[in-house]
Amino acid sequence: MLSTSFLWALDPPSLTQNKQRRVRFPLMEICDAPILGITEDTDGKLWFASWGEGLYWYDGIHKGRFTYEDGLTGQFLRDCQFGPNGNLWITVDNSLMQRVGDRFLVRSDELEDVPKDFFWMELDSKGNLYVGAKDGIVAADPQGGLVYHSLGQIFPASSYVYCLFADESRGILWTGWANGFLVALDLKSFKPLSEVPPEDLSRYGSILDLTLDTEGDLWVAAEENTLVRQGDSWKEIRPQEIKEVWRCQSLCPHSKGRMLMGLALGMGDYDQGKLTIFDHNRQLSQDRVYSVYASRSDTIWLGTQSGVTCLMPPYFEREDIPISTNRLMDTDLDREGRLWVGGDGLCYRQGGVWSRVEVGDIPSKSYLSKITITPEGRVLTVWNYAGVYIWENGEGRWLPAPPHPDQAFSAVIETSDGMIWVGTYEEGVIGWNGQEWIPMPGGDREFQGQGQLDGRSVHSFCESRDGSLWIGSTGSEESLFRYSKGELELIRGPIDLTFPEIEEMIEEPDGTLVMATNGGGVLEYHNGQWAVHNRETQGFLTNRFISLEYSESEGLWAGTRSDGLYHYKNGVWTHFSGDDGLFKCRVDGLSWDENGDLFLATHLEGFLRLVRDTRPPDTFITSTPEKVIKGEHVVLALMGADPWMETQPDRLSF
Repeated sequence: MLSTSFLWALDPPSLTQNKQRRVRFPLMEICDAPILGITEDTDGKLWFASWGEGLYWYDGIHKGRFTYEDGLTGQFLRDCQFGPNGNLWITVDNSLMQRVGDRFLVRSDELEDVPKDFFWMELDSKGNLYVGAKDGIVAADPQGGLVYHSLGQIFPASSYVYCLFADESRGILWTGWANGFLVALDLKSFKPLSEVPPEDLSRYGSILDLTLDTEGDLWVAAEENTLVRQGDSWKEIRPQEIKEVWRCQSLCPHSKGRMLMGLALGMGDYDQGKLTIFDHNRQLSQDRVYSVYASRSDTIWLGTQSGVTCLMPPYFEREDIPISTNRLMDTDLDREGRLWVGGDGLCYRQGGVWSRVEVGDIPSKSYLSKITITPEGRVLTVWNYAGVYIWENGEGRWLPAPPHPDQAFSAVIETSDGMIWVGTYEEGVIGWNGQEWIPMPGGDREFQGQGQLDGRSVHSFCESRDGSLWIGSTGSEESLFRYSKGELELIRGPIDLTFPEIEEMIEEPDGTLVMATNGGGVLEYHNGQWAVHNRETQGFLTNRFISLEYSESEGLWAGTRSDGLYHYKNGVWTHFSGDDGLFKCRVDGLSWDENGDLFLATHLEGFLRLVRDTRPPDTFITSTPEKVIKGEHVVLALMGADPWMETQPDRLSF
């Protein structure tokens, strides 16, 4: 098991190390040799082609190995792929083999006068297999028939086809050559296409892998760079700041706009135009990644210089807390790093230790509705059938009972002027000025007759940077109000959308007001303009949202009433549900903790932590600190010629 991981987030270039040394890539004790190829059978068993130790398999619990003693012609393997009949094809350095049942067959013996050099393979959707070879390719049909197609006429000197990709929509078999040429072949005749002449990319060295991304653009992995075809030109992925050996040897398309790369530096993750490089192991000998494979379970497997490692997908981990977890309603982080959570009780975590807050005698049916951290750092909570409870410096106190006939409350906030406003069920808003409960001008009938909030339940508040108090309520037509300078203003909603209940509101740094609504999805309001994210516009499984959390680095998170969690970043929504270990629960509250972990207060499923293996670390280490500005983060400069050696304290300077 590794004890650290590095991440190189580029522009500006920086090598980063997590101060808590969190494990992201567990080292699998499968083998100690370079892994050049990875594949998966129909049962989910993984197979690894090693350079020097033969063929390995791993089913998640057990592992096995095949060597020359089991019928392999050698133990130096380059690739492995399963054909449509379930038989495993293997390229050994000197032969092409197939595992049929329990036997290994030397299929290359069927090819006469063919150079016995075989490289990486490609399998198309029809079950045809293509194998790179010297001066040509080998094609195998679904029945296993082999044909060698010579391409020696293309180049005056001999070369090797290292990699292939079947672009079936265009009828092209792309071939990448050791001499740096990219050659397009007709997918049926295997003749060079006259309309797509060979392209000389030798300035980037040998071509080592080819693929298409989710947008249909061609990617080329080469020794000196990684390229993506955009129109009639190539875009270089390698930043100019990186001077170390690049050698991109594997490409793995992942989610939309994302490409994973096996590099001499580690694993490259190109996502929505941003490149991150993971140095997955402290030891330089294992930085080199030869192969990248995304399994059907979405685990990212890496074949490295010294074995197998994997990047586990996100999952949800239940936290043990000292209150009932049947009904958790909210969570928040205070200024002292205490993580609060409440429902049928109230507790907080500080320094890794949980403590329950004894709030005194309250009605048995009471439960916490909302937690808010005041501008001065006090913890403000509102309870149904009990009122407002304030915790500060280890002491708690109840405010006098608010004037509400049912004592039913759903939201609370302390604004910058010191007023505490409480949202009620069906009775609008009432406020505490430090001495007594007072009406909100124009808002509450209990104090001054008919008001705009008459008969409305108020579930959410948000104070914007200009001092306005935004009020989210329930209503048949309009639900959003702005209270500013003693005046209450009704805000008209999006066109052709009956305004739903507003359950939660937050303000983003640019002043955008984001709302989680019960029936309308997630709404944005900025400078009088609306944006709607819901089932109709984004394909959500639900329009019933109840909680929000945001950070500039992590984007927007939105919890639903019954369909898990949604994440919005770089214009893309991602859904976390049962496949990620998050059952169809109600996510009532969201909060970051002091370590940057996201926590979920749920109904019935407990208090959950989202475990993400690609969370950015906290300390930035760079050889060019003058180019790095990271706020309050510590910037360190690496001393010495090799920035990829294990970080030693005596090699660091501030």
